[in-house]
Amino acid sequence: MTDLAKTEAHMLRWMGIIAILATIALLSFGRIETAVAFVIGALVGVMNFHWLCKTVTVLMDAQVTRVSRKVAILMLVRYPLGFAALILVYYVGSLPLLPL
Repeated sequence: MTDLAKTEAHMLRWMGIIAILATIALLSFGRIETAVAFVIGALVGVMNFHWLCKTVTVLMDAQVTRVSRKVAILMLVRYPLGFAALILVYYVGSLPLLPL
């Protein structure tokens, strides 16, 4: 296992532990909607970190001077897509935008 893979696994583990502890704390205060919103945000954050690590690994292994068009488009499109998903959840009425 390379240093980058060890670091990724270590960071993902800590991200998961912190997310679980924060969710338990929110649930202990009776803030169910806030806890659900936090869990969704934590999952998106963990997935984003994992995807970014994989992208960096592929780019470093490729040893290419130019970034492929597909990777560039994916990196530009992920934030608007995430924001659109957040707006969709808000307008469906599943969760309030500001649960705190």
